[in-house]
Amino acid sequence: MWSASRVLLLSVAMSCLALCAMGAKVSPNDLSILDYGADASGARDSTSAVQNALNAAKTKKVNVYVPPGKFIHNAQIRVDGVTLYGDGISSMIYATDQEQRAVNLLNIGSGVKRLWLSGVSQARKNAGWHTTLFVDHAKNFIVDQVTVAPQSGFYQYNAYDVFGIGGILMYYSSDGIVSNCEVRWTWADGIHMTGIASNITIINNLVHHNGDDGIPVVSYNPDQVHDVLIQNNTIHTLYWARGLSVIGGYRIRILDNTLYNLVGAAVWIAAEASFNTTVPRDIIVARNTATNVSNYLNACKNIGGAQTLPATGVDNGNSQYGTLDRVLFVDNKITNVCNQFIRTSGDPINEVVWAGNMFSNSVWYSGAELYSSNANFYSVGNTYAATIMNGVRGNAPLQGVFCANDRFLNIKPDRTPARAYYFGDSGVSVNRFEVWNSQLSSGSSAVSNFVVAPSVGTASYVAGVPNTSNQIVANKGQVPPTANSFTLDFARPSNNLLTISSTSFFNNMPNRASFTSLRLLAVYGVTGGGKADISFEHDVVTFSLTSTSIHYTLQYAVAGYNAAANNGVGVGTLTITIGSTSLSTTTTGPATTATTTTTGTSTPTTSFYIIGKHAANAGLVRVVEAGSTSGTDAKLGELANVAGRTWRLTSIGELRSVHNSNLCLETRGTNLNSGDVVGMWSCNGGANQKWTVGATSSTYGTITPQSKTSVCLDVRGPSTALYTPLQLWTCFGGSNQMWKLQNL
Repeated sequence: MWSASRVLLLSVAMSCLALCAMGAKVSPNDLSILDYGADASGARDSTSAVQNALNAAKTKKVNVYVPPGKFIHNAQIRVDGVTLYGDGISSMIYATDQEQRAVNLLNIGSGVKRLWLSGVSQARKNAGWHTTLFVDHAKNFIVDQVTVAPQSGFYQYNAYDVFGIGGILMYYSSDGIVSNCEVRWTWADGIHMTGIASNITIINNLVHHNGDDGIPVVSYNPDQVHDVLIQNNTIHTLYWARGLSVIGGYRIRILDNTLYNLVGAAVWIAAEASFNTTVPRDIIVARNTATNVSNYLNACKNIGGAQTLPATGVDNGNSQYGTLDRVLFVDNKITNVCNQFIRTSGDPINEVVWAGNMFSNSVWYSGAELYSSNANFYSVGNTYAATIMNGVRGNAPLQGVFCANDRFLNIKPDRTPARAYYFGDSGVSVNRFEVWNSQLSSGSSAVSNFVVAPSVGTASYVAGVPNTSNQIVANKGQVPPTANSFTLDFARPSNNLLTISSTSFFNNMPNRASFTSLRLLAVYGVTGGGKADISFEHDVVTFSLTSTSIHYTLQYAVAGYNAAANNGVGVGTLTITIGSTSLSTTTTGPATTATTTTTGTSTPTTSFYIIGKHAANAGLVRVVEAGSTSGTDAKLGELANVAGRTWRLTSIGELRSVHNSNLCLETRGTNLNSGDVVGMWSCNGGANQKWTVGATSSTYGTITPQSKTSVCLDVRGPSTALYTPLQLWTCFGGSNQMWKLQNL
């Protein structure tokens, strides 16, 4: 059986072999560091040679090639506006001075590709220039196929013989990507973001044998890291701290990562007073897999420090900066855990939701433990298997606990009677307590009470649970209406990306009239292939469909059936059928047309503005503006019928200027990569001028290149300010990637 890490290593190695076979320089005009006196043998210092080549390349507007060899440097290397690249692990840049070891990426358009960055061993340091790769105030940067590791392959892990302060550090940098890299055997963090780092994608990397967090986001007050995508990375064999962490910051999406052999938590979302960090909000953690968590190197036998962390959790440990809010854990699979699967602590915490997760084998504690007194906790559709003592347990006076459709399997009584939901300890109360339609599966016969919650508020209830001797005051609240099931039919979108607005969910729910102030909490449990991602605002769901399936189902949860409490939970099932263009539902109320992505192959009869949703959410009107002349970059503009702000969509997918039909919206690069600039150019029928427009005059949707639908037209920042540049970026469902067409 091949592990994910081996597959990634094989992929990187094969890529390197292919590139080496192709030859040396990517372009014949690029500069080689050998031409500037660099020594490939590593016998003498090459700092000046490398730096001189980089400086000359910036002037000539070309890039710099590092051939196979070992090139040593005793001072920082500054990469400014060019790309430094090599032939993979055969091209090594080696630091001999631990105080000045960094390769720095600076300013706009800098990159490092296909290099091995190494250096002398050292004790832990804490400045950016000690980091192996320091991305410092850079914009539009790229780090790809870079190995950060000691030359010998590994070091004995102790306080003295380790490698670097950390692997890759992004500091006040934006609009960049770190991809296909390997970071191993560092003393500190693997891939770290701080300062006002923003619009960064961390994808397809391998991080292992590190001494601190694998991939952390850290926001020291008043700075806020924001709009980060961490996806498809493999993290394993960490000796301390967490696999993935968000310590302050907002709009962070953690998707489809694989983690195993961790001493600390798999995913930890927190504010830390000791480091004066901000409070996180708008965090989505979905479809990650973690095994052997807080249980590596006998961590369970040495409780203390990082080993006390759960598999997943939130902690508002710095409440002076506000409320930890809107954190969603969905469809994650966590197995073999020392401590809890879930923990909440600190306050205030407004909305934290675990939905559709599979938790299995907790060695030490209950499945979920709740310590936050001023918090609302949601557990919907989770499976808690092989926990100790209890499934979900309260350990403090709690504001709200909302649970539905949970399943409990093989709860082990250990030292006390086992319960599915236990809120019976002295001093524990719940202001609003809701449990319904949760079940006890086979293997949990030792459960003495399914629910124990003797001290609850007047609007609480328990319904649809096993008939055990539940200990709860008689139901006082209104049992929520079941949201129930409905079906939506769609034509297949050309890019297999389907968007459905929360309004479509609400208007098609059979019991819509029973709900008052609705909010879409989560979608989870997709069957039929594909996957679903919810926007940070929870108002749009984007489905990535497979090319063959025509039937999909998913579970959803909504909040808001109780007008006074504004947080009751309803759940239901949505079935999507691909093939028909009509809408049919099983609802009893009025149905409305759901949002679907159109093909963009027909020509609209009218001209239109392209309106941005991110600005609209802030009460502003911002349109795509690309000027009146070829070569002008696209940006956010004001609504006005002037050149460069009005468009027509042609039959082949061109977005042509109304005022000059010879000008088209295009991407500046033909590779259609994240970070590529978008702007106006003479129409030429090129692939970089053909778009799939998912937006309509009534609904928001994405705008993607026809030949690469994984990247979207995107507002940098994201900002609502006039003249904010537009670009291509990896599609993730954010409001800064959603557009509407407004007819002139």
